Amino acid sequence: MTATKTPTSAEYLKFVEDSRRVTAIDLRAYKPAQMERRLRSLMTRKRIRGFNEYTEVLKNDREERLEFERYVTINVTQFYRDPSHFNALERALRERFQQSPGPLQVWSAGCSNGSEPYTLAMILTSLAPNVRHQIHATDIDEMSLNHARQGRGYSADLLATLPKQFRADFMTPEAGGDTFAIAPQIKSMVTFKRHDLIKDRYPRGYDLILCRNVVIYFSNETKFEIFSGFYESLNRDGLLFIGASEMLTGLREIGYAQHGHGLYQRPS
Repeated sequence: MTATKTPTSAEYLKFVEDSRRVTAIDLRAYKPAQMERRLRSLMTRKRIRGFNEYTEVLKNDREERLEFERYVTINVTQFYRDPSHFNALERALRERFQQSPGPLQVWSAGCSNGSEPYTLAMILTSLAPNVRHQIHATDIDEMSLNHARQGRGYSADLLATLPKQFRADFMTPEAGGDTFAIAPQIKSMVTFKRHDLIKDRYPRGYDLILCRNVVIYFSNETKFEIFSGFYESLNRDGLLFIGASEMLTGLREIGYAQHGHGLYQRPS
């Protein structure tokens, strides 16, 4: 019987260090057993015979490096993804505007192709149409950011869970009718910038932070650091909005108070 590999083989641990020098990804932040399995599956499909060979591929092929970075960062997204979850956010924002109608400063971290920050822009416009909110959206993947900045070329399946009224008010069919573009008033609310949640400093002064389904493969230690960073980035009473199936690591230790499903607040 062939012996199975240990969850974190010496070959993988060496690849973690080697890849850090040639790509934008630091695999030390990820759960090792899960990431090793994912990468071995990828190498099998590419007929790459091991991590040492994969290191050489990444060193010499820019397209392979970009694919590796996109694969690891898991750019899976959709407009109004998990509708019941976004409904909970809408209720929380409606309550906030009833108490204070002023503009919000928002950070959408791990924004991918822009569908989530644009979704939020639609929600804010519907709740407070005459208020100029600012949404700063960031991601590590330049290709995704370029798509997001353009605000067009979104396929119909990405809009499947978007409320019909939002689709009618804020999306425009493009030539041929197979793709859609963001309405100018929504597009103008969002600015995009590259940011690495592992390596870069966190900006401050936000009333709401979205980071949904971004940290799923990160280690618990890395999640704790990220959620702690978000806590410091939030204003008093600011909200953190995470994925429907995610848990906030270090809830009590960091200081968050739960405010609803997937919603956490920095207390005043």
